[in-house]
Amino acid sequence: KRLQMALAALKSQQTNSTATAIGRPPTAKSRHALVIGNADYKRVGTLNNSVKDAEAFADVLKDLGFTVSLHRDLASLQFKQAVSDFKNQIPNGAEIVFYYAGHGVQFGIENYLLPIDVAAQNVQTVTDYSMGLPQILQSLGEKNLKFTLAVVDACRDNPFRAMGNQQATRGVKVTKEQEQVIS
Repeated sequence: KRLQMALAALKSQQTNSTATAIGRPPTAKSRHALVIGNADYKRVGTLNNSVKDAEAFADVLKDLGFTVSLHRDLASLQFKQAVSDFKNQIPNGAEIVFYYAGHGVQFGIENYLLPIDVAAQNVQTVTDYSMGLPQILQSLGEKNLKFTLAVVDACRDNPFRAMGNQQATRGVKVTKEQEQVIS
């Protein structure tokens, strides 16, 4: 419900700002979005709302003039292919939004977005089959984008508790260098 309220507010702001804008709003040719909702996990807990949230977010982005590539319940290879296909379709200098809803996990300072077929055998297995958020953003950034927004609506309840001392952690860890940049 909170996501729906936030999206409605975003829609309202877009309508008001478009009516008062002096210049032309960006066209769909320059605005693209990759939206992924994963819920039907095979080896970790399923999620109830992630696909619905992704669909709602995609609808709002379409209303805001984005060309949206919406994907549901992606396995590892499908996830990687969706990111690659999206990167190949967007032009240099585009404005993009990347939205992910599903399970997420962090090892050290690295955040991973989990495909529905991820196995929790060990950290290496998880990192091999999942998508690292920095790798996704770095790959898309090769297109010299005008604007990039990443929204990660990830369930951070560690689904890999049985991994012993190689525990995944909650939240986004920030390096000292990143803290200095933020400051």
